[in-house]
Amino acid sequence: MAFALAPSLQTMRCAMKSVAEYTANLSANTLGQYIFGALAHESHADLHNWYEQQRDYYREMIYELHKGFKEVEPDFIISNPEASIYFVIDVRNVAKPGFDGVEFAAWCAEHGRVTLDDGNDYTLLMAPLNGFYSGADREHNPGKTQLRVSFCENPDLLKLAPVLLSKLFRAYEAQR
Repeated sequence: MAFALAPSLQTMRCAMKSVAEYTANLSANTLGQYIFGALAHESHADLHNWYEQQRDYYREMIYELHKGFKEVEPDFIISNPEASIYFVIDVRNVAKPGFDGVEFAAWCAEHGRVTLDDGNDYTLLMAPLNGFYSGADREHNPGKTQLRVSFCENPDLLKLAPVLLSKLFRAYEAQR
């Protein structure tokens, strides 16, 4: 059975969820205050439509990138994001012993370079997940082999990420 809230209850519910969402940030920054202030003037329907557009945009990108990563590197462990706009990629199944995501991410930023068919040089910037696990000692930290690849780039460039990561990873491991 479908259940729909009356418009005034929808607005109140949206307001309550917005407040709950922002409660974690006890001292809202100026930008956050403007954003949440602006949301108060948007209708529930407009916000709902915008969220749907965002979900559709990222859903397609997530699907295509996940497929691309699995085709290029089937032994990488690739997360299936549902609420985030990044992948967590774990290379533990293929990395040599002693692999460290911090060192790999730094190497990619400083030395990593892949020339693709278009003749341009690229690299891939990633966030290592070593620091995401509390209480884990350096040697047994599950984040040592995990990297975060964010969807913060133009979709046409993001399509290059699977090939870039594969080539960078293979080059890094070969020289290590």
